[in-house]
Amino acid sequence: MARPSDPPPSQPEGLPDSDRPLSLPAAITWWLFSTLLVWGVLGLSQALRPGAAFDLVNANACAALAFSLATYALVRLHSPSRPTAEAVSVRRTHPLFYLLAAAVGVLTLVAASWASGWVERRFPLSPAEIEAMRSLIPPPQLGYRVAFAALTVAVVPLAEEMLFRGALFRLLARGGLAPGWVVVVTALLFTFSHMNPRAFVHVLPSGLVLGALRASSGSLVPSLIAHAAFNGVTTFELLRGDVRFDEPEPLLPLWEGLGATALTLMGLLLAHLLGRRSGLAREAQEGDRP
Repeated sequence: MARPSDPPPSQPEGLPDSDRPLSLPAAITWWLFSTLLVWGVLGLSQALRPGAAFDLVNANACAALAFSLATYALVRLHSPSRPTAEAVSVRRTHPLFYLLAAAVGVLTLVAASWASGWVERRFPLSPAEIEAMRSLIPPPQLGYRVAFAALTVAVVPLAEEMLFRGALFRLLARGGLAPGWVVVVTALLFTFSHMNPRAFVHVLPSGLVLGALRASSGSLVPSLIAHAAFNGVTTFELLRGDVRFDEPEPLLPLWEGLGATALTLMGLLLAHLLGRRSGLAREAQEGDRP
């Protein structure tokens, strides 16, 4: 019988570090679950308020809610003994990653926009697609525009990063999948979640860049910053009215597209070198080891 002065029983050795393995088929199943959950929440909102599915603020809020619920279910099932922040890889890393991530996020957008422009020239938008794209322009009401900006720049990137570069990334890595393959798999799942083939041209490269930052830093925070920077520039252009869909966007000069691509790759190389040399980054990376 324990005396009152005795310390409380400790957890069994190894429990705090235990994770239920996540295989590649299981990761795909969780992606499918999260995607169906998005459509389910969006459908429920449409049933409660007709027309809600075409409301940008509502659609983004539904996606953020569904991805957050899927992430919480995933980490509670596969990492029941870990705090949620650790389960989604919110860890300390070298501070330079934060500045580097913001720059890489903007450069990735420039390079991806350049590539998307060439694709649009080769496969022009149909009238129905142009009409659908016009719906992306927020109405002039200040409250709506503030909510739209907050969701697209902060809330949705956070929800997506917690699932794809957070829980799924860490559990696949802990399950023994090679780091390079973890980056590729999470980027593909991230891309397919957007359900728009035209978006793949810029979503897939951005997913690969975000995964590379996550792998190098060992932390979710740099990929989240890069994602927010990527979305932030686009959101700013939409709010200013700089984006038009009546005619194709003018193509960036070749030197700008290639220059942005080269600078993005240089940024990823710097992130890789920083990840190898920084003690904080190496310590953060240990959280992804099998």
